[in-house]
Amino acid sequence: MGGLGPSISTVCCTAVSDEYDLAVIGAGSAGLSAAGFAVRLGARTALVEAERIGGDCTWTGCVPSKALLHVGRIAHEMRTAGLYGLPSCERGIDLRAVLIAVREAVARVYELESPERLRAAGLEVRLGAARFIDPHTVEIEGEGRLRAKHFLLCTGARPSLPAVPGLEAVPHVTYRDVWDLTELPRRLAVLGGGPTGCELGQAFQRLGSQVTLLEAAAHLLPGTEPAAGELLRAVFGSEGMDVRLATSVQSAAVGQVGLRLSTTTGEIETDTLLVAAGRTPFTAGLDLHRAGVELTGAAVKVDGKLQTSQPHIYAAGDVTGSFQFTHYAGWQAVQAVRNILLPGGVQGTRAAVPWAVFTDPEVAQVGELRGSCREWPVARVDRAQATRRRSGLIRVYLDGRGRINGALICLEAAAELINELSLAMQTGTRWAEVANAIHTYPSYGMALQQLAAQDAVAAVTSGFRGRLLNRLAKR
Repeated sequence: MGGLGPSISTVCCTAVSDEYDLAVIGAGSAGLSAAGFAVRLGARTALVEAERIGGDCTWTGCVPSKALLHVGRIAHEMRTAGLYGLPSCERGIDLRAVLIAVREAVARVYELESPERLRAAGLEVRLGAARFIDPHTVEIEGEGRLRAKHFLLCTGARPSLPAVPGLEAVPHVTYRDVWDLTELPRRLAVLGGGPTGCELGQAFQRLGSQVTLLEAAAHLLPGTEPAAGELLRAVFGSEGMDVRLATSVQSAAVGQVGLRLSTTTGEIETDTLLVAAGRTPFTAGLDLHRAGVELTGAAVKVDGKLQTSQPHIYAAGDVTGSFQFTHYAGWQAVQAVRNILLPGGVQGTRAAVPWAVFTDPEVAQVGELRGSCREWPVARVDRAQATRRRSGLIRVYLDGRGRINGALICLEAAAELINELSLAMQTGTRWAEVANAIHTYPSYGMALQQLAAQDAVAAVTSGFRGRLLNRLAKR
């Protein structure tokens, strides 16, 4: 398996005990959040992980990709330093050296969630693949059997491979093993223009690869408004990336030099192929049928409280087939533990979940993009002018009562700004109240206050109230 850290064989295992209040299977974001909360509630809890504590997010997803994006941004700024009156620097990139820096970032995060730290906090960690023997028993590879009153499934998802003739037979990488590359690809084809494809595509383009980004839909980031994808396409194009939209790969084969992809828009020769075509819930090897747990397609079937077809078995995060975001998986897992261990029950799903793509500029969204659209020009964001990062958009969508339905932000620090709007939606804060909260200047967040203030002023200076205020002001 690819990745940036040690195999589980380097970590000492402890003995298996007979029965637990809760066994959490999978130690990614969801599993770590769930197990930590359960221990705080006083439950005897086992955390079972087949590979490495931290899961995809720590080892092959969120953490290494953001570290690589940061290095790519530095390389880009060195190359474009002339825009700021500094000497530009064009140097070849040593990918091995770059990945050392990435691995150091991963190690720093892993240190905070290592088995030793978890055990010190009162959690019992079991390393090995688990499979159900019966509804209350699992067999852990190399450790024996474990019984529990309740189980929580947090096994996440794995990369999907599209049904492209020849794809499985040709060398390719996904987000899980791209970190095993030892040399920077001269030519890199990225199959998929979603979040992973856009992030890694931009990072490698900035590091010096010639990237061809292929997306079957009419715009990048098909899950959001076309304007966001078009903005990224323009930025990527300005950096030299070849972006091909409405392009499907029809076949893949080994060519005379590198790989050959036949697409609906022509032939592509490439040295390395990165497949970023989504993720599929992962339940392989769990033998869920022995526990009586039903699936919906590849996903574990759950109700609104995250309970499976077996009343004592719950599931949370990517394995349920819902939003595949680390933060959502962690939140869901805590709700699941609450429903397992405490009386009553709470809803374990949300319709409005904030998410972000950490390209440059970032793209962030929360809620539904419907209703009355309010937009603030990025050219009027003083911070954006000061930093020459003027590509972007800020849109907030309101219902008829002045509450926020959703928002879309494409801007540096968009992932930070969206949190404010997510909180406003969660607490039912009216849009006009955002205008009353003083924001620091010249922050990017000031744009939200300016937009809300513009709407608030327009509301009180129009119609009857406007005429009345006009008369009072003339006194």
